[in-house]
Amino acid sequence: MQLKSIDKLPATEFDQYLQIKAYSHSFLKAEKGGVLPEFNRTEKVMFGSLVDDLLTSPEEADINAGNYAEAKAAAFLISTTLGPSLLDSSEKQASYTAILEHEGLEMPVKGRLDLLIPGRVIDIKCTDVSEKQLDGLIDYMGYKNQLWLYCGFAGVQSATLIFYLRRAEKCVFKSYEFSTGNYPPFWMDKLLKFGK
Repeated sequence: MQLKSIDKLPATEFDQYLQIKAYSHSFLKAEKGGVLPEFNRTEKVMFGSLVDDLLTSPEEADINAGNYAEAKAAAFLISTTLGPSLLDSSEKQASYTAILEHEGLEMPVKGRLDLLIPGRVIDIKCTDVSEKQLDGLIDYMGYKNQLWLYCGFAGVQSATLIFYLRRAEKCVFKSYEFSTGNYPPFWMDKLLKFGK
């Protein structure tokens, strides 16, 4: 399995990214019979989006959100833990498209990386689970499947998940190494389902 025709898009607003005709990991992990169930923007989802905005596109952050103060504190802790200079020098919200191919079967894919630093993809997650529950959450949400794709887009093998644990008010890092030849079975399953 390989990614080919990788295209790094010019700075793209999120609404424009959503219009790109390709399969995202978020769609593929949630789809039922090729249809995305109605998405409920819960308080947890909105909190995570606000933290993401504060770190990667602060001009888009909603300062009137009810949980703005908590999100700002979380973003500050993530920035401090990561290192402000590293955050400042990272590429934020880089969008990619590519073709996922295996033995002639092809599927268009897309992704939007939170942060990209030389040699590493960084993805930020906010969660209410405890540190002991993180590995189960990572497996359940398919985060390693997502990171494999993102590393392929960026041409790197290293990726880090940064979790902000809301209840503990702390950050936890989980790092992984990937290679395009060692792909997660998830991608073969989806290629067989949606590839042409």
